[in-house]
Amino acid sequence: MAREICIKTPTGMYCKASPIKDCSCERDAGFEDPFPEVPEGMRTASSLVADVESVLKKATGTTDPEEFAERIRVLATITRLVMLPEVRIKEPFLIMSMDLGIPTGSTAN
Repeated sequence: MAREICIKTPTGMYCKASPIKDCSCERDAGFEDPFPEVPEGMRTASSLVADVESVLKKATGTTDPEEFAERIRVLATITRLVMLPEVRIKEPFLIMSMDLGIPTGSTAN
């Protein structure tokens, strides 16, 4: 089954093809992914690490160091969320980022 992972941002939605449809915005038809496709045969943690390492090497130096460090943190966060037993990867999902929305002086539970 083809799977689409989309990152929806204020400037557009960047996707890999899938049956998931989002009618709330127009996709950027001119967007070209600079990275190679995810290999089909990845089934182990070591094959994932090797693939991610190759992508990170290609991306190194394309942005400022603080932005790159934040991207690494986001990748680690998404990895942890996806590996939760409660998450059903065979069902559609949307990865997004939100502001905390905690008013100044408040404490979060």
